[in-house]
Amino acid sequence: MKNRSAFRRDVTCLRNQLMNLSRRMRREAQSGDRSWARLRLLGAIARAADEATPTKLAESESMRPSNLAAALRDLEADGFILRAADAEDRRKVRVRLTPTGREVLRETTARHERWLREAIETSLTGQERALLFRAGKLLDRLAAYSASGPFRPALPTAPARLISSQSSAPMPANRRSRTQAARRPARRSGTRGSSEGPGRVV
Repeated sequence: MKNRSAFRRDVTCLRNQLMNLSRRMRREAQSGDRSWARLRLLGAIARAADEATPTKLAESESMRPSNLAAALRDLEADGFILRAADAEDRRKVRVRLTPTGREVLRETTARHERWLREAIETSLTGQERALLFRAGKLLDRLAAYSASGPFRPALPTAPARLISSQSSAPMPANRRSRTQAARRPARRSGTRGSSEGPGRVV
């Protein structure tokens, strides 16, 4: 029980550490009036490449369609993206970066990496850097994890076996005889003489 409590405290501490780093990197990435949400959306469009559609962007960024539509309008007004109907399916809209949008994203990524590189070089020793880079692979595994729902232990199978054994258990002799008697069709009295024996079914 004590180990479980310590594990939960460690998880909470790790979450706070990751959030602190994420918030700091957001501040370092922002420039002028370009919000983090807009920069993140530009990155999502770049990753999706030619497959970027409003539906896929809303799913990948967990955005409401109305919020996404407003963000795309702003990015298009600033000249960062272009929206056009799909060449094969006119009902679909493709979203892609303009040269200006790609340059903004490149500058943002460079600012990210420059700050992170300086922070690692200044704050960590050589051994700590190597440890951090190895931990990055573990973070990738956590990011790829997809929960299928809360854990539900399997139901015990003993009751099922018990029911099965009860249903296949031999019936007591007295009960079996009563059951057989109840199932046996009633005999009708014979209509011929007594020489053929009473109770013969004709």
